[in-house]
Amino acid sequence: MNKRLLILACSQKKRSDPELLRALERYDGPAFKVLRKFLRQYPDEANLLDIHVLSAEFGLISSDKPIPNYDRKMQPERSQQLQTQVTASLSTLSDSYQAVFVGASRSYSSAIGDLRSLFPPQCSLQISKGGLGRRLTELQNWLYQNSELLEKPSSRCRSRFPQIKGVEITLTREQVLERAKRAVQTEDAIASRCQSWFLDIDNHQISPKWLVSQITELPVRCFGTHDACRVLNQLGIEVKRQ
Repeated sequence: MNKRLLILACSQKKRSDPELLRALERYDGPAFKVLRKFLRQYPDEANLLDIHVLSAEFGLISSDKPIPNYDRKMQPERSQQLQTQVTASLSTLSDSYQAVFVGASRSYSSAIGDLRSLFPPQCSLQISKGGLGRRLTELQNWLYQNSELLEKPSSRCRSRFPQIKGVEITLTREQVLERAKRAVQTEDAIASRCQSWFLDIDNHQISPKWLVSQITELPVRCFGTHDACRVLNQLGIEVKRQ
């Protein structure tokens, strides 16, 4: 079997449920949303995928490990502290995979060390680099390595939610508009930086790209105005042109 190993850095955004949750469910950043969508769509492919999370709090853990909610960022000194534990954990895994993907920012990658020395030469190793948008694209391409999966999902598996850069928007129209109204109430100057397109919220102009960035956690540089308008229209939210 062509087993694959996926290592993702933990995300700042987490579900706040007071009880313990599996790491796969606790972390709720964009990469984990892309991953959970894949697991829902293709459970047979998911059976060949092992997932581990690099956490600033817990080190390298299985995605099935129950963890509490917490708030800790990866600092350089913490990254150094974790290297021994991470290397030891990876050493126990390294012989069984045909392909490995690491999705982590530089601060997290430094805790992993030299991966090539841990895996056999025949193992395909991909370390995602660059900004969040690029890392999400590389993650999606690696997960859906069979192009037929990426390009032709079955109608049974197609999501009912609007998507942008592989991230599903599960909020309702009312919840999205409430986020826009809060920006008006707090007089958020960035939210009102519109170019050609805008949302009319209580006679204030709100940028569609800013709003989509807020509800997906994707940086505004990762997608265009056209894509932002598209997903908002799919939610039933009117976007106007100046």
